Amino acid sequence: LWKDKRLLPFLVYGFLVATCQTAQGYTLGFMIIDKLELTPIKALGYISVAMAAGAMAGLLAQWGLIRIFNMGPKVLLRWGVALACVGNLITAFAPDYWYVVAGYAIAALGYGFARPGFTAGASLTVQMHEQAQAAAAIAAVNGLNVIIAPLFVALYEAAPMAPFLLNAAILAGLLVF
Repeated sequence: LWKDKRLLPFLVYGFLVATCQTAQGYTLGFMIIDKLELTPIKALGYISVAMAAGAMAGLLAQWGLIRIFNMGPKVLLRWGVALACVGNLITAFAPDYWYVVAGYAIAALGYGFARPGFTAGASLTVQMHEQAQAAAAIAAVNGLNVIIAPLFVALYEAAPMAPFLLNAAILAGLLVF
């Protein structure tokens, strides 16, 4: 199914969304350490708060808002990358810790929409007997991004705003895609 024209757009979308989400998570702690000018150990509590805010936002999307607003795959795909893009821009230009937390939470809300959107969309494009293969391809895409995302940490070392701006550009491109 990797070459299947029905599934390929969802696999590309899913890979890029998952890469952006993982990259943002990998670089979040470094940005908080730098913003607060703390040692990694002293920044641990602050990083935990930010990650918890992101986790709560993702759960809010997946356990609440999707059902409340009866969102289908296309709506989830659009709102997901739009919110994740805005969250990355807020994080990139964050003047202080609380903006970083807010940006991360908004992005996590977006990822909480986008990831079920591409999973459901991919599932709906194939027939019943192809469901397991489609699910395997989506699972592979969700894991493959972990190989690419560490490059964003190197990018952060060169220019701290760069990974978040690159994420925003990728996500804006996906909104058009």
